[in-house]
Amino acid sequence: MVDKWIENNLKVVNVIIFILSFVAVYTFPISFSAKNQAIQGGCEGKGDSSCEYAVVSRIEGTGNRIYGIEHIGEGLFQGILLDGTYLEKKQFRIQTDCDCKIIDVNIR
Repeated sequence: MVDKWIENNLKVVNVIIFILSFVAVYTFPISFSAKNQAIQGGCEGKGDSSCEYAVVSRIEGTGNRIYGIEHIGEGLFQGILLDGTYLEKKQFRIQTDCDCKIIDVNIR
């Protein structure tokens, strides 16, 4: 009996399911942590030591090698790299934001 009703009113059932899904997705908050806020663009401040991977990727992605790296606070990382083109050691200082995006690069 219920199956026949659903079969006869399949369009109505689909619309009801769609509306309930839409309401559920757009009504309930999905941000429960700082990581989710960062994904939604809601984080504030500078990066922390967990952003080291972004710094290493940036430096090694340009053909350079890292000799040492340290997080000195407020999203700042410093260290020594070997320039892949001129084979010179250089000091670097890179700053990240709370999303681990590079916001400042200084190489001397």
